[in-house]
Amino acid sequence: MQTGSFLESRWALLLQAAIGFGATAWMAHGVDAGLTRAWSGGQQVVWFVAMLCTMGVGARGVIALRGGDTRFAWVPLIVTFWLGVAVATGLLLQSFFGLTLLSGILGAFAAMQAWWTGACRGGFGMGCVPR
Repeated sequence: MQTGSFLESRWALLLQAAIGFGATAWMAHGVDAGLTRAWSGGQQVVWFVAMLCTMGVGARGVIALRGGDTRFAWVPLIVTFWLGVAVATGLLLQSFFGLTLLSGILGAFAAMQAWWTGACRGGFGMGCVPR
């Protein structure tokens, strides 16, 4: 019976950290050198999210080497995703109902928090019932 795989070995984790942080550094250098200057805003957002992914890969290797919980390596990517959802929802609320953008974003954060923590049972149409 195998107790560990190569991907969990010390060398593989060091390689993962080097590849992840190396790719992140190369991508950041490309931005500084003007590689993305002529790109559209959407392409630059995809590049930024890809940089967060490579940084998460490198951070996962370092965290695993130190014996920590590797789920924390993905926090920057998750936070960026939730921020994007909040801004998109805020923009929709602003265009549909005339709310200020800040009010829409804060309302979106409140709705996401309620959904994420499970405070609303039966969906938003059924009303929120505390557990």
